[in-house]
Amino acid sequence: LTFRYVAPATVESVLPSFGSVLGGTTLRLQGQNLPAVPMDCAFDVSSGPSLRSPAVWLSPTAVECVTPPATAEFLSARGGADQQVSV
Repeated sequence: LTFRYVAPATVESVLPSFGSVLGGTTLRLQGQNLPAVPMDCAFDVSSGPSLRSPAVWLSPTAVECVTPPATAEFLSARGGADQQVSV
């Protein structure tokens, strides 16, 4: 067995900054040291579980994911305001 240290991953930008409540918007997350491992984009809902979609690793500096449709609970959690995305 081996163990390898890696630099921490950082996300520096998410584009575009908005999309349809129907979902289907491709987001590109730009950053540093993004690992080539299975991961999801999580769309934060503070009052319940996050909406998630699979992320596609493009390079150590880019990941893409497609936004899922927003549920009524998701929209009402913050009054339809800006939501957070994380990988």
